[in-house]
Amino acid sequence: MRTLGDDDPRELGGYRLLRVLGSGGMGRVYLGRGPRGRFVAVKVIRAELAEDAEFRLRFRREVEAGRRVDGRWTGRVLDADPDAPRPWLVTRFVAGPSLHEAVGAHGPLPEEAVRALGAGLAAALVTVHDAGLVHRDLKPSNVLLTLDGPCVIDFGISRALDATALTTTGVSVGSPAYMSPEQANGHDVGPASDVFALGSVLGYAASGIGPFGEGNDQAHMFRIIGHEPDLSRVPYSMQLVVEACLHKDPAQRPTPAQIVTALTPYGDPGTLFTSGWLPAPVVEGMARGAVELLEIEADPEPAADLAPTRVAGMEATRLATSAPTSSDPEPSAPAEPAGRRRGLWKYPLVLLVGAAVAAGSLFATVGFGRDEKPKKKALPAAELPVEYARVWQGQRVGGAWSSDPGVRIETIKVALNRGVIGDRVGRISYLNTYFQVRCETVVSLKTVDKPRIVLGAGTRPEDRSFCAQSDATLDIVADGTLEFTMTAPDHETYATTLRPV
Repeated sequence: MRTLGDDDPRELGGYRLLRVLGSGGMGRVYLGRGPRGRFVAVKVIRAELAEDAEFRLRFRREVEAGRRVDGRWTGRVLDADPDAPRPWLVTRFVAGPSLHEAVGAHGPLPEEAVRALGAGLAAALVTVHDAGLVHRDLKPSNVLLTLDGPCVIDFGISRALDATALTTTGVSVGSPAYMSPEQANGHDVGPASDVFALGSVLGYAASGIGPFGEGNDQAHMFRIIGHEPDLSRVPYSMQLVVEACLHKDPAQRPTPAQIVTALTPYGDPGTLFTSGWLPAPVVEGMARGAVELLEIEADPEPAADLAPTRVAGMEATRLATSAPTSSDPEPSAPAEPAGRRRGLWKYPLVLLVGAAVAAGSLFATVGFGRDEKPKKKALPAAELPVEYARVWQGQRVGGAWSSDPGVRIETIKVALNRGVIGDRVGRISYLNTYFQVRCETVVSLKTVDKPRIVLGAGTRPEDRSFCAQSDATLDIVADGTLEFTMTAPDHETYATTLRPV
C-alpha cells in the first residue's frame, strides 16, 4: 500500500479512499472505507477507457453478472457505478498478500499448501463459471491468500476489456505468462481457458517460476502455443493434475469440478485449510499487514474547512465531520483528538493479532493441526526418515503372469513426504500390465524400523479394483537405493530397486 497522491481522489460514491493498493491495465485500486466503516477495495477505471461507449456497455453487463458471484473463494462485488464519469466498482477487501507477493518474498509453497490452493482455486472457478463468466486473467497477482484459503479477484471483468476496440498503449488483455494457447492465438476463449491458467498458477506456486519459464511476453506466448510445460520442479503428487490442466486442447482439460474432486478427499476444499496451511513467514507478514490497517484507523479525519473532494464530472461531495456546532456546550477539559479516541480499541486487538500470529507460527512450525496428531511429532522414531522423503523410481521386468517376461517392462514410481505414523506420506504409481490398468494409490506410514519402513494399504482410485490395497515395504540399501516390494490384488508381487529421481 502507498499513500494517496495529488491526482488521487479522496472520496468516491460515498466511499472514503485511504490508500492505493495497486494499478493495472483497467485502472487503479484503492483501499476504502464504506459508509458502515468496513474496509473495501475500490477499483476506478482509467479515463481513456471510460470514454469508449462500447467498453461502458460491456463493463455494465459484467458488473451486473459479477454481483451474482458470491462464493467462498471469490471477491464479491458489493457496489458499482458503471455510468459515472470514471466508472468504479467496490469489492470486499481481503487482508492478505497475493500469491505473487507471498512466493516472491518467501519462495514456493509446500506441497500440501499447493494442493489446498488448487482445490480452493478450482472451487472459485466453479462459482465464476456457474455465473456465466470467464475470468480470462487468472494469475498469481489475482489470487489473494488468507488463513481460510485463497480468494480470486477480478473475475469476469476482463471480458469487458477484451471486447473493447481500444488499442491504447499499456492496455493488455490478460497476462501472457498465464494465457491459454487459444487466448494467445486470439481465438474465442471459454471456461477451459481458465483451467489452463489454473495449471500455470499452481506450477508457479509449487516452483516459484511459471511452467513456461521466464522472458518477455512474446517468448511466453511462443512457448505456450508450441512448447510443452516444464513441470520438473512441481511435486510428483501434483504433476498429473497440473499436466492435465495444461493440455493444449481445451476439450481435453478437466473441469474445475473434476479438479476439486481430484484434490479434495471429502469433496469440500474447506477441510484442507486447517491451521498452518500457510508457511509461518507468510502468516507473520499477514499480521504485520493487519497492524498497518489498525494504524490507518487512527488517521485523522479531513479538516472541516478543506474544500470538498471533486471527481471530474461529478457533483462535489463534502465529507462528514464531527466538528461541534456553536450550540454545543463547551467541554470542561480539552477534548482528545478524534483519531486517538477511535484508535484506542486497536491496542488490545494488536495483542490479539500478535497472539494469533504466535500460535499460527507455532502450528506452521511444528505441524499442529495438520493431522491433529501433535504428540506424535515428538517421537523421532515414528517419523519417516528424511532420506526417504523424495521421489523414487525403478523398472520392473516381466512377472508371474507374463508369457514373455523378458519383454514386459513397467515403471514404478514412489513419491514420499515427511510425516509420522498414521499420516498419508505419499503415492505409489505403476501399471498393472495384466489388466492394463494405470494405478496411483495414496499410502500412509505404517511402521518405521530402519532400515525398513512399511507403507500402509493404499487407497485405490474409483473403478480401479485391480490396483493394490496391500502394504508395501521399503528397505534402504547401503548404496542409497531402496528395495521395494508390494503385492497386487491379482497376487502378483511387484519387487524392484528404486533410485532417487
